[in-house]
Amino acid sequence: PRAFGAPYWPGHDYAKKLVRLNGRFNVLDAYGGLHQFGSGPHVDGPYWPGWPVARDVRKNPDGLGGYVLDAYGGIWPVGGAPTIPGVPYFGRDRARGVVLLPGGGGYTVRDDGALVGFGGAGKVLQGRSTWINARPISSPWTMVAVAATP
Repeated sequence: PRAFGAPYWPGHDYAKKLVRLNGRFNVLDAYGGLHQFGSGPHVDGPYWPGWPVARDVRKNPDGLGGYVLDAYGGIWPVGGAPTIPGVPYFGRDRARGVVLLPGGGGYTVRDDGALVGFGGAGKVLQGRSTWINARPISSPWTMVAVAATP
């Protein structure tokens, strides 16, 4: 069934993210599928049926299409975006989010909060919070997303 033109899976946690690609909205599902929202265009991309490893989707900051992040750190082009070379591969379920920068670089955030740069992205000073009473990020806490501001 569909609600307001978007995919709908009653009783399941499949919808991961809403993204605007090539001027239209699409919903990323847990298996990497991108579903049209309303009158959005069909977008081909990675798809892992039965394997819920899709973690994030982002618009290409340089133009056409975007990218889907898988749990292992792979960044897959969709909707006409070019391949990004040199992305990290973690070898297990570690990737949680991605930030893309103009020029083909960016950062992947791992479940432990580490930011891993790719495509010539600059180094990021990483450490625990500067708040005096803050505890370090450690188990059972896991990072779930990352964002950037211009």
